[in-house]
Amino acid sequence: MGQDILNRGMNRSAADVLKLFWAAKIYVLALFLILGALASLWLAMQPKYYRAQMFIGPAEAMFAPSEEPVYEAQDVYAGTPLYKMQRRDTNLAFQHAIKYMRGQDMAMALNAHMPALLTYFTDEHSAILPWKKRYDLAEEDTANAALTYILKERVHIQPDGLTPFYRVTFETRDQALAINFMRALYDYTDDGLRKAAQKDVKARLAYLRERMRDARSSDKKLLTALILQEENALMLTEAGGAFALRLIEAPSVMPSPVWPRPFLIYAAVALVSLLLGASLYSLKEHA
Repeated sequence: MGQDILNRGMNRSAADVLKLFWAAKIYVLALFLILGALASLWLAMQPKYYRAQMFIGPAEAMFAPSEEPVYEAQDVYAGTPLYKMQRRDTNLAFQHAIKYMRGQDMAMALNAHMPALLTYFTDEHSAILPWKKRYDLAEEDTANAALTYILKERVHIQPDGLTPFYRVTFETRDQALAINFMRALYDYTDDGLRKAAQKDVKARLAYLRERMRDARSSDKKLLTALILQEENALMLTEAGGAFALRLIEAPSVMPSPVWPRPFLIYAAVALVSLLLGASLYSLKEHA
């Protein structure tokens, strides 16, 4: 029967293909057992990776739209009303936070507060080849450069559908580490951007106060308004709560590992066994 099916060449129907696979069942089964045993051994060597995630969003502006006329009257001498500046800065700070979370400043903060983190990553083995180190970092790489590279590869930030929120994900073998690491990403990002904003505002205040001492009387009203605006901006940076981004959903770890996935591995083994077994049977019948 097998030879008759093979002789039909390109004219074989779906039923003929099924008959061919059935005729080659011994080859298919033998290959599945061999490849399945190898796959089981490989899976046993694989470390389990779990996915941690958290959701972040822009920090809420302190000025509600209904309050705009009040603050606009107070900022009549300012070039940019304070409520507009704060809302604009909130949006810009959130976009900056997304970049900051995977950048060198974050790597510096993590190396300073969590020095064991880089050692954990550099000792980690490959998810595909368990006997090989995952990261082959050059000796001349600094700790900050190495961790920056790892952050860009391992930390993923994606929009959450049509919402204004973003989902931050990270995969690791250590579930406890994942929670602490994700929380540190949020805390150090918000704190780092807050301190950078405070530094900028204080520098502008120092400049304006210096100008105030040498200004003409006609310019002092404008400078006073600008100084008041910067003092209010400094007050906002020193207020409690989120500065650049809010934590919408606290870090959590999925209960089941995302790697390895035995179902996908064994499905691939079954497909390869089916195709390779039918090919070996065809070669034997043609010989």
